[in-house]
Amino acid sequence: MRRSGETPYDTDSERAVETLPLGPLSLSTNAGLILAGSTTGFKVCVKLNTGNEAGSNAVTISRPPALETGQNGHLLADEGQWR
Repeated sequence: MRRSGETPYDTDSERAVETLPLGPLSLSTNAGLILAGSTTGFKVCVKLNTGNEAGSNAVTISRPPALETGQNGHLLADEGQWR
């Protein structure tokens, strides 16, 4: 798994997130998404039997902005939504 902090995805700035062994795969990460409102691109890359690499199309993932809370700890929202 690789990521790039650029939008659109830029292979010149990509970094490895994790290398996984063969078999059923699952990866959970917050790499590049630590701050609220962060956006980063991800690609899955594989090494082929020929020794070459192939990569998926890039996907962009954004972390939601921070939620604002009032003094009583309740979430605040705009435009007549729950406060």
